Amino acid sequence: MRVGPRGTSRRCRPAAQNISNSGAFIQTDFSFHFNIDQQITMILSPPKSEKEITVGGRITRVDSKGIGVKFDELLSVH
Repeated sequence: MRVGPRGTSRRCRPAAQNISNSGAFIQTDFSFHFNIDQQITMILSPPKSEKEITVGGRITRVDSKGIGVKFDELLSVH
């Protein structure tokens, strides 16, 4: 998984703690400064799949362990 602010090429490689069809809680190292309502892009690499899924989302929670993201747009599948 790679995560970064929407509209930029900057990305970090966090670990997903909890993921569903509507969103995810992402454990981060906070190499980025994340804000509530910030739009981000996530590139997901599902286990046992060679495809990557790019989704857009909005940050709904920020705490010392990571960020909560609500998915809002499927951007591509490669």
